[in-house]
Amino acid sequence: ALAERVAELTGVPPLVWPAPLTGPDPAATEVRRTGIPLAADAAERLDEAARRSGTTRYAVLLALYGQVLAAVTGQDDFAVGVPVAQRHDLALESAVGCHIDMACLRLRGEVLDGGPASVAAAGRILGRAFAAQDAPFHELVRALNPPRTGRPPLFQTLLVLQDNTPPTLPLDGLTTTLLRPPYLDLPLEAHTELWPLPDGGLLLTVSHRPAAVPDHTARELAKRLADLVHTLPLPVRQDPRRTQGPA
Repeated sequence: ALAERVAELTGVPPLVWPAPLTGPDPAATEVRRTGIPLAADAAERLDEAARRSGTTRYAVLLALYGQVLAAVTGQDDFAVGVPVAQRHDLALESAVGCHIDMACLRLRGEVLDGGPASVAAAGRILGRAFAAQDAPFHELVRALNPPRTGRPPLFQTLLVLQDNTPPTLPLDGLTTTLLRPPYLDLPLEAHTELWPLPDGGLLLTVSHRPAAVPDHTARELAKRLADLVHTLPLPVRQDPRRTQGPA
């Protein structure tokens, strides 16, 4: 598995973000975040695209995010990271802790062209990466031995589809609102997530290190991704009158 991953990821180039509109601000060290609530039917659109391609909601998002990154950076070959669960032993199923690792997904070719086969291509990329989860990320980095540049190795952005239940705090006579504080720090340069909302909707957020990813680039990533999700077709709904027999 490790040899296959090394063969696929050898030579993957780093992302080169657009230059800031103004000079760099050396004092801008805090993590910043851009958030866009998606339309109420966004989840339905993602799931319909997944159904048509015979894959998952995440594969749809991966293909769209890859197309957005290609448009924003002008690159046609790069990698995106995704966290994966590392609970291979039954004894870990009930353990409390952060048992995760990272999978590296190289995006190039068909997955970036926006065509009808791009989502299926994303599904195949995911399948190869997930099939090799027994090769830890640190071993992959050691085997590839990328140049030491001070940047995160192999990939500089993360795409996460959060599937946790939205937290609620029921208090009699009161209305509560979840306030999600920004991250204190990021392991990568841009961290794109979709969060479930209590009403069934989705919140798209892009957290970024401003010293690496300019604010305008983070906003453009979020807007372009939201726009692509909103243009996915909805499922065709059958008219119930056509299924009824004669009166």
